[in-house]
Amino acid sequence: AAQQLGYALGLDKQLRITSHCGNLPFLLMHHQIAVIGDPDKNTTLIAQSMAAGCATLGITHTNPPTVIQHNSDGILFASDSPELLAEKLEYLLRNSITSQQLAHNARLRAQEEFSLDRMQELYRGLYSNLLANASVTDRAA
Repeated sequence: AAQQLGYALGLDKQLRITSHCGNLPFLLMHHQIAVIGDPDKNTTLIAQSMAAGCATLGITHTNPPTVIQHNSDGILFASDSPELLAEKLEYLLRNSITSQQLAHNARLRAQEEFSLDRMQELYRGLYSNLLANASVTDRAA
């Protein structure tokens, strides 16, 4: 229904509504804004959106997740209201400097916190802690 409304309003060249997309990073890199529902359940999508340099709107129904830092690298709001979503989108489209700053901050954060090097570093730390705990447990037994 949302896709049909987009066509009816002449937004078909500006709007993409996806449920599954095999080339999501490529698609995101060609858009300014990403809207992601339930960001606390879609952290990978948030990270991809941030890495692609999109201003990200997260529609949440629970406590705000920690992935999007509200008004720093994205915008969070709790609502099922299409009017509120339209208002947030219009705000970002009319305030390109704010939108670009959110996107820039998101990309920097993704590069710092979600890069392959950072993930490897975190896994090495996790494995080191597991090994240290296993050694302590073995000595105690």
